[in-house]
Amino acid sequence: MRYAFYISPDEDDPLSAAAERWLGANPFTGETSDLKPAGDFSADELTALTADPRRYGFHGTLKAPFSLASGKTEVQLLDDFDAFSEEYLPFEIPEMALGQLGPFFALVPAVSCSQLQDLADETVRRFSPFRAPLSDADIARRKPELLGDVMRRNLF
Repeated sequence: MRYAFYISPDEDDPLSAAAERWLGANPFTGETSDLKPAGDFSADELTALTADPRRYGFHGTLKAPFSLASGKTEVQLLDDFDAFSEEYLPFEIPEMALGQLGPFFALVPAVSCSQLQDLADETVRRFSPFRAPLSDADIARRKPELLGDVMRRNLF
């Protein structure tokens, strides 16, 4: 079993409705719908292009998927997450813009949002003790030789 922490718009948020139309899936209900051709793309091409994002909908990763460390349990993780979530007040990201994260296009904050960065940083710090070390295969799959110094340090 792997765990991850994501932030996403609420199910009834207009952004979730837009994501459902664009991706042909609702991550809250699991319902899917056929995509219609758009622009120069056929329905089949759009279905192939959206296969990965369709599984998750619109989201932001706060803590990337991980396996539990030896001696840690799901109950401990969830209890700590519940306590952690009580420590943060809701906040708004003032403006979003289309950006690119590696090979992905994404909606990202148009300007720096310190509250979001603080939440992401603290999520990683707080839950790192729950993360099992990566296997040699996991490390190789992430191609550490192609990563910058900071990203390579974060990998380990």
